[in-house]
Amino acid sequence: MAGERVPREAIARRCPRCGHSLPRGALYCPGCRGILRPRGPRRAVGILLLLLPALLLPLGLWGWQRLWEERALAHLQPLSPETADRLVEVRRIGQGRPLALAFSPDGRLLVVATAVGVERYAFPSGEMLPPLEGHTRTVTTVAFSPDGALLASAGRDGTIRLWAMPEGRLQGVLTDPEGGIFRLAFSPEGRLLAAGTETGAVRLWELPGGRLRASRSEHRGVVSALAFSPDGRLLVAADEAGTIRLYEMPAATPRTALKGHRGAVRSLAFSPDGQRLASAGMDGFLRLWSVRGSAEIAADQQMPLLWLAFAPDGRSLWALAADGTLSQHEAASLAEVGVFRNPEQILWTAAQAPDGAYVAALTLDDRILIYETASRKARLFRPLEPRPVRRLAVAPRHPELVIGLEDGTLERYALWTGQRRERLLLHRGPITALAFSPDGRLLATAAGDRRAQVWELRSGRLLSLESLPGRPESLAFAPDGRLLAVGGDDWTIRLYALPAGRPQRVLAGHQGRVLALAFAPDGRLLASGSTDETLCLHEMPEGARRRCLTGHGGPITALIFSPDGQWMASASDDGTVRIWEVEEGKEHRRWEHGEAVESLAVSADGRLMAVGGWDGVLEIREVSSGRLLWRRQGHIGPIRGLAFSGDGRLLISGGWDGTVRMWGVPR
Repeated sequence: MAGERVPREAIARRCPRCGHSLPRGALYCPGCRGILRPRGPRRAVGILLLLLPALLLPLGLWGWQRLWEERALAHLQPLSPETADRLVEVRRIGQGRPLALAFSPDGRLLVVATAVGVERYAFPSGEMLPPLEGHTRTVTTVAFSPDGALLASAGRDGTIRLWAMPEGRLQGVLTDPEGGIFRLAFSPEGRLLAAGTETGAVRLWELPGGRLRASRSEHRGVVSALAFSPDGRLLVAADEAGTIRLYEMPAATPRTALKGHRGAVRSLAFSPDGQRLASAGMDGFLRLWSVRGSAEIAADQQMPLLWLAFAPDGRSLWALAADGTLSQHEAASLAEVGVFRNPEQILWTAAQAPDGAYVAALTLDDRILIYETASRKARLFRPLEPRPVRRLAVAPRHPELVIGLEDGTLERYALWTGQRRERLLLHRGPITALAFSPDGRLLATAAGDRRAQVWELRSGRLLSLESLPGRPESLAFAPDGRLLAVGGDDWTIRLYALPAGRPQRVLAGHQGRVLALAFAPDGRLLASGSTDETLCLHEMPEGARRRCLTGHGGPITALIFSPDGQWMASASDDGTVRIWEVEEGKEHRRWEHGEAVESLAVSADGRLMAVGGWDGVLEIREVSSGRLLWRRQGHIGPIRGLAFSGDGRLLISGGWDGTVRMWGVPR
């Protein structure tokens, strides 16, 4: 009741409203009849209960994400010597650099020749269809047969691949005896396929048999353009010297040489009636030739011309200039009647839709633009993402992949799903090295701008090390994460204490750039490989040199220790991989890769080693025996990065062709 006295020894607090004395733990004041807030442990428990949902929600979301990511790779087996021969590509990040375009005759498909194969897109929706792969080098040209049943692709590997469309099934392969092919053209009836090579030859292949009917070698340099007349009686070819030659079918008999251009002719096109031939050259001239005589009309566009095409009605033609200008001209006089100007998008090459309503163009920054010829408006069809990969690294304790690119950009991906999490421009030059700390909390980067940085991934804090006297080429963390080694083109190895980034000491002795570094698992040794063809072992923490190992006949490009530290592997431009016993410093085993070896990776159990070469060939060997378990053309061009995932289910490779590929063994 109100006014009731409370014994002094029981008083623990007073009411904040009326000052009434209250017993310990009271939640109700009889004086003012008010509800009191809890104090002490009760209050702390109440606050904790209120905050508990907010604390558990992120944890629950993280758990669901991890479960979802884990399920994404549940169909893959761990890699082992017993399963390595069944390795297949399970995911790809990135695309190769686009070089050429072609529309299918019905206008429903747009194909793009790239550094890694042929990309296919539904038109006009832009839906990406399964790519066509098989070329071992850059694909430079594509062409459809007149009925659309065949797609021909050719490239620097010297092969022409014929694909049955629309399913994309490989139907045949034609091989040029001299090498790279740069241009293709089907005859109007589809029974002949002409190819222009990098050696100046013009080949004529019969289809479907694939017999070589004729070969002509009158051109100087690369055959840069090809076209058949609408009636199929003439084949015209142009070269880098500016000469245009006409050949009579069916035997490709040389007929006439047209001269006038003062540089490479990039594009040729017959008018729909076959009476006129248009040519576009790097000298900036658009020329119109009479097929029956030698009459010529020339228009100076003031800029190198890259592509041209007649409109289907033959009344006008389109020309693409190197500054990105797409202009329309009268076919009779070459007078300019319209122009698209887009100073923000420099164009590279183009293709016209069969009905003439659209022109698809490739930009220098690898976008596909669609120009509507009637409205003269342009729209983005699809951005492509070709990015030469310089280095890659996989976080040791969480599923994250980091890629360092040629332009100094760093990209972070979820390893199990391939989704990009972040893209950062960290350097002003190509990234030359990447390394995670053993706990995965720090990422070190080095680049051609002569800077090395340490990035704290959780907080995003960047620590720039001292200004380096030369370009850093290699990085390695000590096993305890307290020391970072940086190898440079000044022939030295610099050691930095972390997390402060304080310089510790400089190790000299190499007579060339230090391209590779690796710490032993116990941190007592640091191995370094150089362009001076030596592999040196340094005792830590003093940095005293224990010994230098010789045997390679070229720069040492990659080093890696076994998980138990008993052996180490070195790779070199001499095309070999060598296994060394660490204690005795003796060569234990070697194997030949063929071309220069760019990268190495060893599985967590030390049983498998992956090798990536300058030729794009990827192979896996059993370390104990050196036995070759698996080998294939993994990339087109050098493989610049290799890593096994922590759970042993993925091998990740990054190439100069702009792609990162993930390899696994399906269950």
